[in-house]
Amino acid sequence: SNYGSLLWTTNGDGTFDDAAAEDACYTPGAGDIALGVAELCLTAEPVDPCTVAAQECLTLTIQKAPVVEVLDDAAICAGDIFCPDATAANYAGLLWTAAGDGAFDDATLEDPCYTPGNIDIETGTVELCLTAEPIDPCTVAAIECMTLTIQAPPSIAPLEDAVICEGETFCVDATAASYSSLLWTTNGDGTFDDADLEDVCYIPGAGDIALGVAELCLTAAPIDPCSVAAEEC
Repeated sequence: SNYGSLLWTTNGDGTFDDAAAEDACYTPGAGDIALGVAELCLTAEPVDPCTVAAQECLTLTIQKAPVVEVLDDAAICAGDIFCPDATAANYAGLLWTAAGDGAFDDATLEDPCYTPGNIDIETGTVELCLTAEPIDPCTVAAIECMTLTIQAPPSIAPLEDAVICEGETFCVDATAASYSSLLWTTNGDGTFDDADLEDVCYIPGAGDIALGVAELCLTAAPIDPCSVAAEEC
């Protein structure tokens, strides 16, 4: 009151919508936000014959909004545990959630470990989300989600021993799943018509016939990130 004019000023880099109004609105600048604080001062110039201005200042604290670093999708082999490498800042609390039936060892940490459930493994994927709750006076949470792919390890149905007559070719009907490649091998001297297929035919060699027996083995190589092959003989 009792002023000739008004002027709002700041030691920051923000701007006033009307620096000559009593009730001005201030938009913090990048420097204000980085520092987290700015001083705002209102100066009231005197009415003649008064010569001394009046000034009052306030400190405006700028609370940074919560942030969660973008999460990259990932893949694990069924039976493994997934531990994300997440980063969050400016939060009051954290919470990991899953769209599946697995469990976190501590869902309130940045980097907990997640054990997929049976439904996750059967489905092959699960969405994991990290929520960072804001610090007052901020009201909007930050959330980032990722897709965890769960790769099944290779498997081969058990193979049954068999008997053929000398001079015959043996054709096997095998079943394999979740593999990147197949390979039939033998401890004998016979040959496969195509050793890269599930169902192959084996022609015994002279050594096999002389011994009267040969072992045939099917190896299924894993799909990344699984690393252990499956083998049946």
